[in-house]
Amino acid sequence: MNRTDPTSARPGARKNQFLLLLILFLDLVGFALIFPLVPELLDFYRRGVPGQPIDTWFLSINDALFQLLPLDRRSHENQIIIMGGVLASLYSVLQFMAAPYWGKLSDRIGRRPVLLVTSLGLALS
Repeated sequence: MNRTDPTSARPGARKNQFLLLLILFLDLVGFALIFPLVPELLDFYRRGVPGQPIDTWFLSINDALFQLLPLDRRSHENQIIIMGGVLASLYSVLQFMAAPYWGKLSDRIGRRPVLLVTSLGLALS
């Protein structure tokens, strides 16, 4: 057995590495695939039906952010840019908040069950 090759200890290690890299790649592609559509979707929801929850949420976030930023509040383009940034960063913020939970759970019950559950959740989403 060659001690310099870390995968020589276990014959299935290469297969597991490939599977993990494939899952990571698909996760990143799935996350980035929608980016070109975000401005159109946000414009659609910005013009949505008044009084709907998404409209109220959109306007309240916009009002709060425009108080902090020196941008023209009437510009629809600025509203879409700000909301696109909020939604894109929300994914990372929630991932940051959930990582300690999943890490602690994987320490307690093992990495494999946690990876299977999170991969299943990703597939269902």
